Amino acid sequence: MGRLVKQSTTYLIALLVLGSQWVYAQQPRQYFEISPNRCLSKDDQCRLTTNLSWHVNDHFQVCLKIYERQVRIFCDLPASMEKYSLELLSHEDIRIDITNREQTKLLATQRIEILHVNERNPRRRIAWSIF
Repeated sequence: MGRLVKQSTTYLIALLVLGSQWVYAQQPRQYFEISPNRCLSKDDQCRLTTNLSWHVNDHFQVCLKIYERQVRIFCDLPASMEKYSLELLSHEDIRIDITNREQTKLLATQRIEILHVNERNPRRRIAWSIF
């Protein structure tokens, strides 16, 4: 009898562990992605059209906060979005946060890196000869 109880207890524990892993695997994971997340600039300003994708758990609507020269806020967005396009113009890195609708809780953050390229003039070779 003791052996039967031990086997059934082991069987129940195994079912609970496997069942909880299956339920966890079924829930979509939270993510926030920006593509492209870098902008190459030859002058002072960088113009970029970027696509944002996100999914945050336990929220129905969220806000996007975009930190450029001034803070832009877009609210009443769904908690899950496959492709949200933004056109950005900046001379410094841009931070984008996802917050809850009341803007009291930070849910996710990403950064767009602005890379400045300095074009250098090629050196002129001086043609000279000893002979």
